[in-house]
Amino acid sequence: MFPVSLEVIYVSIAEFTIVGAVAGVLAGLLASAILKTSRWWIFLDAFLGVLGFYAGFAVLIHMPWQYYWPRDTVFAIFIAAIFPVFHEYYRSKRSQTTSK
Repeated sequence: MFPVSLEVIYVSIAEFTIVGAVAGVLAGLLASAILKTSRWWIFLDAFLGVLGFYAGFAVLIHMPWQYYWPRDTVFAIFIAAIFPVFHEYYRSKRSQTTSK
């Protein structure tokens, strides 16, 4: 194991945050376009993407199998995209029940 400087850690955290936010925004925009809901919640979708990325990443690094960087990152991006889609789906169902 080699030592890693704090700058590398900070840059990695910033990169993961940006990747999670972009995945959340893109998934939220796509889901809102398909479900025909408003796009006012785009910042919440970005936050959910970041939250989903770190949640997926944290779950996978604590699994008993060996850490594989590309597979774990792809799974974390998938989770980052799923959280905003669930949020948009919930919003569309809630707006349909209140409009009836």
